[in-house]
Amino acid sequence: MITIGIDASRANVRQRTGTEWYCYYLLKNFARIYDPTQHHIVLYLKEPLVADLKDLPADWEIRILRWPPKLLWTQLRLSLTMLVPWLRPDVLFIPAHTIPLIHVRNTVYVAHDLGFERNAALYANTYIGGKILHWLIKILTLGKYGTTELDYHRYSMRFAVRHAKKIITISEFTKHELQNCYTVSDHKIAVVHNGYDRTSYYETPNKVTMTQSYLFFVGRIELKKNINNLILAFAELKHTRHIPEQLWLAGQPGFGYEQITQLVKDQKLERDVKFLGYTEASALPDLMRQASAFIFPSHYEGFGIPVLEALAVGTKVACSDIGALREVGGEACWFFNQTDPHHMAQTILTCLQADQSVARQKSLTQVKQFSWERCAEQTWQVLLSQVD
Repeated sequence: MITIGIDASRANVRQRTGTEWYCYYLLKNFARIYDPTQHHIVLYLKEPLVADLKDLPADWEIRILRWPPKLLWTQLRLSLTMLVPWLRPDVLFIPAHTIPLIHVRNTVYVAHDLGFERNAALYANTYIGGKILHWLIKILTLGKYGTTELDYHRYSMRFAVRHAKKIITISEFTKHELQNCYTVSDHKIAVVHNGYDRTSYYETPNKVTMTQSYLFFVGRIELKKNINNLILAFAELKHTRHIPEQLWLAGQPGFGYEQITQLVKDQKLERDVKFLGYTEASALPDLMRQASAFIFPSHYEGFGIPVLEALAVGTKVACSDIGALREVGGEACWFFNQTDPHHMAQTILTCLQADQSVARQKSLTQVKQFSWERCAEQTWQVLLSQVD
């Protein structure tokens, strides 16, 4: 019997975004492919399972690690669990977090992206925890790390490079980024592409026509997602090209949100830009379907699941001309220079004017390469292959 321990804390939340959904879909698909006669699954959690995870197999062991202190759950509580010989799994899977200081030799870590290395300034101003924790970490690490997002991500990746037996990257692009920033051999990395929820994101022949046409974006509303240049491009489309579409932005506010809302006012777009806030997953497929186009202007992505979701429902996509999105979108997307609002505007206009039937065929061909089922099966094989 092989025991596989999984840090399921990221999946076990009520409001999920990118990495949380990644963890969620892996758990759901692991439940489909594991063999109860050969595999013992242990989930490590901060809290009891949320409602949509309670249907996981009854023979999976749930370990809720919630003794004090609440801070540093991974490095204190998960590490302490790894100390006990009879509680240690054969393989420890960290799908979206950081490896605990104390861990088993067969630890598998997932590297989602290295945006923090490429755009360090955008991660250096957001803190995890308060000032007391910041200075405590500074003291413990002799000034090397604090609690900024930049510190957290750098520590996590550097520790994983040294201590993980295997690192899964979610794209060939992220693999190359990992090897460019750190010394990691090919044999230590496995590339396993993300998927998308095919039960929710699919083309429907009875597409509802909205009374208001719109361009759509989903993701955190922040400077890292390049929303400021999207606003400038949209301003050109409205004021110069006079397109009828509004711009709808779905997602929670992030770093630089105040600058973005001020830019909307400066460009006199208050009536045409809608901030939808956090949007429930159940509402997103229809928002994608009904959009004139999906726009994804990120400076940096490790993969780009929303691009897949938009293609899957038959919506045209214009996105940044960056490595990961080229890998995901192939020939089905229109690519723009994300640093140039004028080029972005021109590309979006070309996308809007393109033949829908041709775009649809390219989209449906492209998304056939990706699924959560395939992602989970390949990830499962990586986990099993680590057992000596």
